[in-house]
Amino acid sequence: MSKIVELLPSWLPSLRTRFVLLVAGLFVALSLVMIMVASYLDLRDEEQRVVSDARAIVATVSRLAVPHLSNHHYLILEQELESIAASGVVELAQVLDPARALTVDSDPETSYFDEQDMHPLVKLAYETGVEQIRQDQDRVEIALPVRDMKNDSLLGVAMVSMQRPSIDGMLVSIWARNLVITLVLLVFCVPLTFHFATNFVRPI
Repeated sequence: MSKIVELLPSWLPSLRTRFVLLVAGLFVALSLVMIMVASYLDLRDEEQRVVSDARAIVATVSRLAVPHLSNHHYLILEQELESIAASGVVELAQVLDPARALTVDSDPETSYFDEQDMHPLVKLAYETGVEQIRQDQDRVEIALPVRDMKNDSLLGVAMVSMQRPSIDGMLVSIWARNLVITLVLLVFCVPLTFHFATNFVRPI
């Protein structure tokens, strides 16, 4: 029994080793917290980026629509909307002309001659005269009044619908990026931590 008691201190980690392991454990824990916080902030940024992109595109569509609605050049407007949708940036782009009670959209299967129901978001934007936005996990829809800035008249409403990237896909990409950054920091910082911690407790 006395031999076991004598050997026990040699089996247990020294104070220096325990201190170094404690510092390393705290460093790893802080790194994990940093990954989670950074991933949450990056996810919020990605979600806001989709909304910002949709706002920029609907503003472009609104500016494009002004001369065409004023001159009733619906065919040219339809071709431009189809070109925007063909780029894959948006699912759907459409412009309402309330004066003629018709809708020009980016769907090549439809025509502005076809009778279409007014989109609820477009109707709300037309009635209120202000931007309307609706978003869920799948897509972002924004309707923006089309105004002639020369005489400040309401010509119609432009709307775009953009598909939102899946949250799971964004999280995988964000976690992978932040994990790589953290591992690189650990590779450089952990050896330095061990070195300074060992020197700090050497007199003990």
